[in-house]
Amino acid sequence: LTRTLGARTHTLELSIGDETHKGTLAQVQQVVEEKLRASSVARASFFGQHASAGLLDRNDAAFKAELQALLPLELWEAMREVAKSQADQASRDKLMAEGEIVGLRRMVDRAKAEAAAAAAAA
Repeated sequence: LTRTLGARTHTLELSIGDETHKGTLAQVQQVVEEKLRASSVARASFFGQHASAGLLDRNDAAFKAELQALLPLELWEAMREVAKSQADQASRDKLMAEGEIVGLRRMVDRAKAEAAAAAAAA
């Protein structure tokens, strides 16, 4: 964060990674809120301090309202679908891997049997 004081203007420059944002205090504050989710940090610390009355104790509607305050509900729902799709793919991959393991074990057993037969014939 760099502050520049001119004769008539004051600007701030905020660098986050490779991104640089330059503007008035209000403009840079908005970028800080968007990028760093300052209100989200405040919410998290609030819910973290009261274990018995925290976020998880809320009913479904209140829970969704709080989630939407952090990120749009559509984004949560889209991420849920992505997670479900990834879990389904992981299950399919697991089944395929298990099938390949069974096939490889059969090949090893056959190779052992052939080696034993060759050793007995020699």
